Amino acid sequence: MNIPPSSPLLMFGGPTNVPPSNVLPSTPISLSKEYLHFSAKLVDQNQARDSQLVDLDQLSKPQNDSFDDIFIKKQFAVLPDPLFEQYNKLEYKCFMGIFSEIHRAWVTIDNKFFMWSYLDGSEFNEYDELDQVIISAALVKPKVGVFKDFVKYLLVLATPVEVVLIAIGFNNQRPSNISLINNNSSIYQSNIENKFPTEMELFPTNYAVSTDNVNILKIIGTKNGRIFMCGKDGCLYELTYDSQDSWFKSKCRKLNHSQSVVGVLVPSFLKFTNEDPIIDIVVDDSRNILYTLSENMTFEVYDLGKDGYGMTKIATYSNLIVDSIRKFPNLNRDFKNIKIISIQPITMEESKAIHLVAVSSKGDRFFFSTNIEGGRPIGLSLIHIKALPPLSVTGGIGNSPNISPYIRSPVGLGQNVIKGIHECFYKNGVFLMADSRSDEVDNLICISLERKCDPTLGITGYNTRPNILCENVSTRDLEGKSHAISEIPLYLDPLLIPTSNPLNELSIQHIKPPREFVCLSNNGIHLLVKLRPIDLLQQILQQSQSEKLLQKFFYTYGFDESCSMCVLLASSPPQYNTVISQDSQKFINLYDEQLIKKAEEAFFKYGGEPRFEAPTYVDHRQFATVEDIMGGPVTSPDISYSSQHNGLYLYFSRIIRPLWKSPLVNSVRINENERQVVSTRFTVKQLKYLQQCAQGLLLFMERFPHLYQIHAGQHKSLQDKVFHLYHIKKDEEAKKLEQRSLSNLHRLVKRCYQGLLFLEIVTKHDVGRMLKEVPSKRVGRLASMTFRDFILLEEGEEMMRDLVRLIIARGEPVELVCNSLKVCDIFFNEHDLEEYKALHTLERAKLAYNKEELLDDALSMYKKIAGTINVLVVCKEFQRYGYHTGAVDLALTSAELKDPKNLAIEWVKAGRPANDIQGQLAYTARMDCYHSALNVLEEFIYNRTPQVSTSVSGFLPTTAMQQSQKQKGLSPQDREKQFNSLLNRMKQSRDSLFHETLYKWLLDHHMNDKILDMSTPYIENFLLKQTSDFNLLWQYYSKNQRYDKAAKVLERLAESKELPLTIDERIQYLSNAIGQAKAAQGQGELLSSLTDKLDVARIQKRVIIELNEKKHKDRENAEKYNRMEKELNEGLYDLTTLYNQYAHPEELLESTLCILHCARYKDYRLIQSLWNNLIDIYSAHPNKLEEKIISLGRDLSGIYFPLEHVCGELEKRNLDHLTIQKPTNWVIRLMREKVKIPYIDLYNAYHNIFILVFQPTTTEDDDELNMFSQENYEGLPRTPNFKLRILENIAEILRDWIDEIKNQSFGLSTQQTFSLVDIQRDIDDYLSALNQFTNDNAASIKERFNIIKRTI
Repeated sequence: MNIPPSSPLLMFGGPTNVPPSNVLPSTPISLSKEYLHFSAKLVDQNQARDSQLVDLDQLSKPQNDSFDDIFIKKQFAVLPDPLFEQYNKLEYKCFMGIFSEIHRAWVTIDNKFFMWSYLDGSEFNEYDELDQVIISAALVKPKVGVFKDFVKYLLVLATPVEVVLIAIGFNNQRPSNISLINNNSSIYQSNIENKFPTEMELFPTNYAVSTDNVNILKIIGTKNGRIFMCGKDGCLYELTYDSQDSWFKSKCRKLNHSQSVVGVLVPSFLKFTNEDPIIDIVVDDSRNILYTLSENMTFEVYDLGKDGYGMTKIATYSNLIVDSIRKFPNLNRDFKNIKIISIQPITMEESKAIHLVAVSSKGDRFFFSTNIEGGRPIGLSLIHIKALPPLSVTGGIGNSPNISPYIRSPVGLGQNVIKGIHECFYKNGVFLMADSRSDEVDNLICISLERKCDPTLGITGYNTRPNILCENVSTRDLEGKSHAISEIPLYLDPLLIPTSNPLNELSIQHIKPPREFVCLSNNGIHLLVKLRPIDLLQQILQQSQSEKLLQKFFYTYGFDESCSMCVLLASSPPQYNTVISQDSQKFINLYDEQLIKKAEEAFFKYGGEPRFEAPTYVDHRQFATVEDIMGGPVTSPDISYSSQHNGLYLYFSRIIRPLWKSPLVNSVRINENERQVVSTRFTVKQLKYLQQCAQGLLLFMERFPHLYQIHAGQHKSLQDKVFHLYHIKKDEEAKKLEQRSLSNLHRLVKRCYQGLLFLEIVTKHDVGRMLKEVPSKRVGRLASMTFRDFILLEEGEEMMRDLVRLIIARGEPVELVCNSLKVCDIFFNEHDLEEYKALHTLERAKLAYNKEELLDDALSMYKKIAGTINVLVVCKEFQRYGYHTGAVDLALTSAELKDPKNLAIEWVKAGRPANDIQGQLAYTARMDCYHSALNVLEEFIYNRTPQVSTSVSGFLPTTAMQQSQKQKGLSPQDREKQFNSLLNRMKQSRDSLFHETLYKWLLDHHMNDKILDMSTPYIENFLLKQTSDFNLLWQYYSKNQRYDKAAKVLERLAESKELPLTIDERIQYLSNAIGQAKAAQGQGELLSSLTDKLDVARIQKRVIIELNEKKHKDRENAEKYNRMEKELNEGLYDLTTLYNQYAHPEELLESTLCILHCARYKDYRLIQSLWNNLIDIYSAHPNKLEEKIISLGRDLSGIYFPLEHVCGELEKRNLDHLTIQKPTNWVIRLMREKVKIPYIDLYNAYHNIFILVFQPTTTEDDDELNMFSQENYEGLPRTPNFKLRILENIAEILRDWIDEIKNQSFGLSTQQTFSLVDIQRDIDDYLSALNQFTNDNAASIKERFNIIKRTI
């Protein structure tokens, strides 16, 4: 049975279920987890200490050398017979060397090249295509994209005439058993059994370049395929090649990096000979730096760039002798006669400060730095000189008082007896130097860097860990003349054996085999093995009367480290290969019952006892040994654990390190936030090896249960413990505390062991392939989870259960899966088995006829364990089967069981305090359940966007969704019906926290109508909490006919400063509030208050409009106006604030008039002044002036819109045509047709103007014309034209008024407003005034008045 990719079976990376109170971490369980995490921190500390770089720079510190015999001869192989036959035919030259990368040795005899496997003498190859003597050879990596994929290496051969490239291919490119071989074998294979590719073939190429008669002394290659050569002429060359020729360069050419461009153009026969040839050249591939050494000891440094493709000469250094004498005057060496024979790079993994080492013919080593800045070299300087230690001539090695009493080298050399080092090798802390003892015998000086304890402490000192880096020196006699020395590569599993920090051999000796070296001489090939400290300890334990040696070993390597090695020997990890000692002719086999017994005895004898240091004030919860939670810091002892304790932790930290902080799966990044799982990271074989290591440690501890078992009587309160610590039971309490720590370690090892077993089960079922079908979002957390989190965190345990569910859902028999999980009883209990049975029942429902019955059975099973299951996963499964009611019931039931004490609800009521961890956990658990229930509703609104109407009919899906629904067999109406049914089921819940979550979900999905339909006791309280938006609240009140509350909510919305509202929206809220207040009964006071606020809000809007107009006119102060506009939109202000802060300071004339009107403030002169200013400002823009007058005329009344004054000012400006150019009747048309001024008011205004301009000047006040005194209207002209303009407009007003009366049926009120007597008297006054004018215009106006008089 296969689950489709969309199946919600797994929810990796989603919310982690929190168990209910019966499985929520109670105090003992919480402490138990805390203890495990404390042990895990000790593991982290050990691994961090092992990860600290052991820097070669430590050699510069004072130290004592040791002389242990740790290099043994393993094998000797004679040269192949065909070589001797060819050697007898030698005419010119013979050279030899080692290609360790492919496990081959090589010899050139004249123009022939021979190569064979130095491990067993097989695969003898000959190349004789050259016609010149071969003087140098090298094996390099090819450049990418030039050769076919099967070409893995290039053989570079140099003759005096040319340099040629030969391709090398293999039929089997890598060993098939590079990693774990079987259950009983090591992680590595012997270099003899695990041979590098066989069936090697040589393919001539057409890549060749002339040497220009320069002998090439050495050739090297870089990791990216570049080839460098040093010539006898003292120049550095680079051979570069491409796949084809180009216009300006051939596909194979030689570059000279030692000459300028001009020098390259000079013919070779005209060049002067350099008497300082380059004799050595090396490349540091870790830093991309190239070094050369000349015969006269001149060093040159080249920077190849960060990518390795550059070439910049950085420094030339030739002051070695001067610097040596100046910097190290106390070193007893004759620096004037030194001769450097070799240089070797120091990689970044070996040192940060030292980058190069040079070896002299006397064995002295000179360490250099390139003074790196910004990641690149800037020079070369001498840092340190390490002289060769004095060697004894008596067969013993030196007379140092700190010599370890191990087996001594059989042959030695005396001080200053070295004849001359002629061959040298260095890599990862091992120097091998061949000294010519005689023509037939070389003395191989073996120097290795070892981490040991400071020997100056003697046997009275107590070192737990190695703290210094010292040199161990020994010698070996080798038959013949040595021509090449190299290390045999180990093909190790990169996931299990780290390649960084190579000088820290102690941290990887449990898994990495001994290093092997090969030395090629004219007599044959010598294979040597460097023993590790664990091998030395094994030799000591296998000897009789080894007590002194054993004691010395513990003081040399530290008691913690030595105890860790004893555990390694006693726990019997997978067997390492048998190492044969040629000297002792004994087999070194790690699996030996007697050896195990002796290792255990040494562990307990030298393991020591725990003890207390001075007490310090610390938080007792930092100690895994304290069981009581007192809630604060107390006086707690600082325990110094024994070496037994530390050795066990150290060994476990190392065996689990490959997996500890490593991801469990291999994944690829899909996008910035998502990863897709490709496969599990570790193979079954790798997991089995780690299992056996963990099982060995587990069995070792269980053989000695007194290490970690704690009796019931040992549990005491913290106060009792502190009392005993400082009185009579210090030692006993220290042991008990250490037992507690080791008990935690035992539990941690067991969890790791079972975790490894579980990963093996998962890997066998190929969950990596199955996870590829699961959406990437749901496996994101798994992609980043480490093994440490996997076994320690609740999330990891939940992930284990999810993986098992996936395996079962894929068709695996449930009984078989449950039986395989019995070995993982720490992680899987009876509840888990019940869950898997329920899952199996659920899977059976797929094809069963009685589907509903099986689904009900599955629901019943799941409800029993609802407090422990991943409810989200199960509910998703119910949804897939269409069992929506079951999903909702299970989710709500699970929420109750996960928090039966309602801790989450109390936590929310208390304001979500951060220190209430139990409440937070319960809340998280409940929310997971709630989301599972709400996910059921999500299914019914798939593809529904927020723009869809929230009405019942609008809830129906779009056309695209309707097609999808029809495929599922449900009509839109049926789906709507089911949705409402589920919603009604949820409404019946008595869980207040769930109701709040449900309402939030409906709110987020824009289902406001659904919320308003809710008639539950919880809805009003929920809506009251939505402080950011009270719209739903007032709608809820209005729908339930609680209009007064609705009005108050709307009023609060309008006044809110928290909501980002505009002034228009606030006005709308106030308008709605007035509507609600009118619908309420007995709310007159509220209605009056709202009406006043609405009037002020409209004035505030006018202020904003005026500020916006000023902003467009005054660009320089735009920022100020923007700020004011923003302030005015953020809330409602009173009239005083609007006037004092905005209208008056910014001279907002319209707003000021409105404020005066609203406040009923009567200041006639102020009002006239404001109108004068307003008309003056806009008189140049008549259309804009019209808009202002129309707006103010509709909003103002009485003295605040002084009609006589406004009309007079407008007529004056229209008459002179300087600012306003409008028709004669423009003012009266504006007032009547646009401002809608009644005729009676307009006529009275113009009649008053007539009286003003025609009356004689007087200083007496006229009550009737109080508003229109000459003082206020002194600018109003009395010219004939103005007087005629007023009379002409009066005539037109009367005519239009009379026409309107004649054309309308009017009642008594209209008659009362039109007084014939008064009008006739006024006309007589107008005619009398016109008599003083004699022009045609006056006559025309007089005629119009006569017509009106006759008409009325």
